Amino acid sequence: DAQLGLDNLYKYADMFGLSDKSGIEIEESMPEVSDEYPVLSAIGQGTNNYTTAGLARYVTTVANNVTCYNLTMLDKVTDANGNLILDYSPTIRNIVELPSNYWNAIHTGMKRVVEKKSYYSDLGVTVAGKTGTAEESRSRANHALFVSYAPYENPEITVSTRIAFGYTSEYAANLTRDIYKYYFGLAKEDDILTGTAAIPDAEVTTAD
Repeated sequence: DAQLGLDNLYKYADMFGLSDKSGIEIEESMPEVSDEYPVLSAIGQGTNNYTTAGLARYVTTVANNVTCYNLTMLDKVTDANGNLILDYSPTIRNIVELPSNYWNAIHTGMKRVVEKKSYYSDLGVTVAGKTGTAEESRSRANHALFVSYAPYENPEITVSTRIAFGYTSEYAANLTRDIYKYYFGLAKEDDILTGTAAIPDAEVTTAD
């Protein structure tokens, strides 16, 4: 029945940290796991509502195959002499226990998603990821989403990108490619940041 489907959806969302805040030390909205339409919710519709930080924790759990962490934006606090006062190392929220063939299917699927994108073909590092388009309102553009990790063979970093009202997830995936280029030293900063912003010439009119 419908409630059984919703209960299963919540079960797996909770396993990957999507049922509560991520742990970052700034204000963060409480996530919402869909509470209606279980079939549509399973493919991203329904009333699901997650922060980008929450999605980052989710994809980090996928990347490492087992551990869901409470995230932190801080490393440590020391006094003027360098003595440690507070250690902000990430803490473990829970362990995800799934059969190895489940993990293999997830990773293979995410790798193939990125393999189909021509602009990742010559990147120099293998990325796995999943695109998403979040529909909020029929009167405004959709949000562009892309969650990912790299290198595929031995994950070192995860990147979750959301472009508010960004129309299509391809924009988020394209932007993320440049983040990987910078992180792995595959391109210089000046080669990546090539955009310019300019104020067009103002047209002045006078009233007689």
